[in-house]
Amino acid sequence: MGINMVFLGANLYMHLFIPVVSIFTFIFIEPKVDLKFKWNFFSMIPSGTYGTIYIICLTAFNDFGNIDGWDWYAFGTYGLGVGFIMLIGLNLVALGSSIGLYLLYKKVRKKEL
Repeated sequence: MGINMVFLGANLYMHLFIPVVSIFTFIFIEPKVDLKFKWNFFSMIPSGTYGTIYIICLTAFNDFGNIDGWDWYAFGTYGLGVGFIMLIGLNLVALGSSIGLYLLYKKVRKKEL
C-alpha cells in the first residue's frame, strides 16, 4: 500500500499527530517521576504481541507475500525466517526508541516543575 496510506485520513492522526503529541507531552509537560530503566523493556510487549500475531496469521493461512491478504507488509515473501527477523528487529526498534525517549526525558527533566 505504500507510505502514502500511513498518513491518509484517520491514519494521519494515528501514525503522526498522536505519537508526536504524546512524546512532546511526556518530555515537556507531564510531571517528573522517577522512571526506572528496566521499564523500557515493557515497550517490547505491544510490538512483540503484534508481530507474533502477524506471524501466526501468516503461517496459519499460508498467505506469504499476499499483501491483499494476511501478509500486508510482505515480510513473508522471502519465507518465514524473514518474518522472524522482522519480529526481532521490530522489538529492537521499540526498545531503542524507548531507551532514547528515556534518556531524553532524564536530560530535559532534571528538576520538578
